[in-house]
Amino acid sequence: VRMKEVGGPGEELSSGIKSEGTCFDDIERTVEQKRRDRQAALRRFRHKRANRSFQKKVRYECRKQLADSRPRVKGRFVG
Repeated sequence: VRMKEVGGPGEELSSGIKSEGTCFDDIERTVEQKRRDRQAALRRFRHKRANRSFQKKVRYECRKQLADSRPRVKGRFVG
């Protein structure tokens, strides 16, 4: 099992690489990013929910014209 070296900010590790921060900084940034992403998602959801429209809307006019021209009996298409 290989262990990850952790040093303080700007501290040189035995491998000769300078560390930019501790692994805890990365975890904290990840938690903060997740919090911001969730807040943004909730804002989008609430905005869309507030602007929902339950009005009847024809999306494809050509389909509407075809349905209107077909013969019906008691509201159902026939023959």
